[in-house]
Amino acid sequence: MAEIETASRDINSSESIMNLGSYIDTNTLVKRLQDFTPESLHPLFVSLSEIVFFGIDLLHLFLATFVLLIVLTLRSFITFVANSGVKYILRGTNQLYQEAVISNLYKPIRFGILLIGLYLFFTIIFGERGWIDILFSTLFVGNLFWLLVAIVVASKDILHKTVERVNPDFSNEISGFMLKVLISLVVIAGILAILQLWGVNVATLVASLGIGGLAVALAAKDTVANIFGSLALLFDKSVRIGEWVKVQDVEGTIEELGMRTTKIRTFDKALISIPNQVIANEFIENFGRRNIRRVRMIIGLTYSTTPDQIQSIRDAIEELLVNHDDVSKEPWVIVRFESFGASSLDIRIDYYLIHKIGLVPYLEVVESINLSIMEIVNANNASFAFPSQSLYIEQMPPIALQATPQE
Repeated sequence: MAEIETASRDINSSESIMNLGSYIDTNTLVKRLQDFTPESLHPLFVSLSEIVFFGIDLLHLFLATFVLLIVLTLRSFITFVANSGVKYILRGTNQLYQEAVISNLYKPIRFGILLIGLYLFFTIIFGERGWIDILFSTLFVGNLFWLLVAIVVASKDILHKTVERVNPDFSNEISGFMLKVLISLVVIAGILAILQLWGVNVATLVASLGIGGLAVALAAKDTVANIFGSLALLFDKSVRIGEWVKVQDVEGTIEELGMRTTKIRTFDKALISIPNQVIANEFIENFGRRNIRRVRMIIGLTYSTTPDQIQSIRDAIEELLVNHDDVSKEPWVIVRFESFGASSLDIRIDYYLIHKIGLVPYLEVVESINLSIMEIVNANNASFAFPSQSLYIEQMPPIALQATPQE
């Protein structure tokens, strides 16, 4: 019902603007114009009023064009005055925020002034016509709600700061969700206002929604499930914008948490939209939340490596990892001669890196450690093994020499 009351107030405002047409008497305007012009031009007015094209005389056409040009000329001045008023109201805020608000309000204000000029133009030409009032009332109401949407969008920084005081960790996600809800409410109120303007009983329409509520619920069950899924993600704090996650087979960085879908930018730079109900019901691997990252590998040394060399290599690698600034001492650092492989003596290396955001920093640290391991192996005169097979022939088969036929 709040939306209905808002719509009613907006329609009343629009009707007050439309009442301008009732004060526009074109004959009176012509007489006033004659009073301010020399008498020598009066016959010209009479002649222009007698020239008619498609039911429109030239005098009224010229007068309407003149009024429209005046409005368009004053549009920049009125926009400047409106911007100055906004700056005065927001004088306590920073300049960037003031510019953002003015930028969002610029187009609705200029379009509203243009509508006033066009309304006067058509009213002077055609007089009071029902279709003119309905058309421009609709446009005025639409522009008014466009202005309200612009104000809501311009207030996103204030909304973000307000949410940040309550929940600083998820301020971006929650404020973004609330902003979309507010915009949706304003748009719905605008649609109701226009429907009431067209003679539709909005109260009856809203009441009748209960009859078809079941059909609407069945048709929109996926949309409702996605909205509740987005709420579940926000309240559970499962993911947030900028985090590296994996959902099903999709892995990448979250770019947007919407009311219906969550957008993930993969490492191939593809943007994938996943319904929120799917994410809410699936396992989420959130790589951005881990404080350490496990690295496991097996290095194989040739079978010619002696026990002393293996012991020396193992101790040197363990010392390297324990003293490395990017390696966590918890839960463990493991370097052990694990098994006799098919082609190598296998040393197991298992450690944790202090988590670094991003794949590139992680690979840089791993590369640095791997190069140091290679230097340790080379310094101990050992070699890395690779898969190989030895073929032993106990007896060479006899070779039958065949004479080459001669011509």
